[in-house]
Amino acid sequence: MLAAIKELGHYIKEKEGLDDIQVLTELSKLAYTKKMICVVFKKENDDLIFDGVHIEDFDYEKAKKILFRTFRHGRYNAFLTTIITIKKTNEESIENMKNRWVLWFQKYFQQFRDKYPMINLLKNEIDKKEEDIFKKVLEKYKQFDRENKLGCILTIKIKEDAIEKYPSEVLEFTEIFKETSLEDLYSKHGVIAKGKGRCAFSEFSKITCKKFHMSAISIDNSGKVWHSVVRKMMLCLRHLLQFLQLKKSGLLTILIERIRGNNYQSAKIVPLNCKLVKNG
Repeated sequence: MLAAIKELGHYIKEKEGLDDIQVLTELSKLAYTKKMICVVFKKENDDLIFDGVHIEDFDYEKAKKILFRTFRHGRYNAFLTTIITIKKTNEESIENMKNRWVLWFQKYFQQFRDKYPMINLLKNEIDKKEEDIFKKVLEKYKQFDRENKLGCILTIKIKEDAIEKYPSEVLEFTEIFKETSLEDLYSKHGVIAKGKGRCAFSEFSKITCKKFHMSAISIDNSGKVWHSVVRKMMLCLRHLLQFLQLKKSGLLTILIERIRGNNYQSAKIVPLNCKLVKNG
């Protein structure tokens, strides 16, 4: 049964043309965004050089490229892309945003510096040019009226051979985004402890997995309804995202008819908007 649910999640991803990054991206939180400020870093030989700040109009296609996902704690995001929160003054807004970048690097720099060398280059250049970078960001931000400040995004771009790349077009950034995003799935979508084991739906015997914490509603033989039944599985990233997309779609929940310990005897799927009524 769970395999069928997983396949349904895969079908939704394929039908909507979604890749892993789009499943993890929180597009719904960008509904009011009209403008984005881009901090550009130019790749020169083995270094990144600050190359300026510019404004772009925001649209749905760009939303899929900026690696945007918030964390429940609200101190920083899964990547450097962030919404600039409107404060009493423009200076306070940019200072608040700068602090979010500082916290992000404090959290992840040591974790990723060896695995993803571009993070080293990026942090070094931001540290060296911090005053100039945020001065220019503030200048751009001051150009907006309140309507365009609402939901305004700050992100980075990498310029290489005269071509500016959005974060999702830089492989190192997408891999970082996947790793950091999964850390937040516990509080938002029910994923708990990570470990190494066999994915429940993978042909590979050894793969780094997460345990997927699936809430359900069960009914025993007497017709009594039990809530918050838990099913735990080991899932690799590919299959985890299929379940996540199904959950994000808001279409389905699982109704478990019978449960004995950890062995699920049978299950069927019902729409979330169906009202469950206890028998008798």
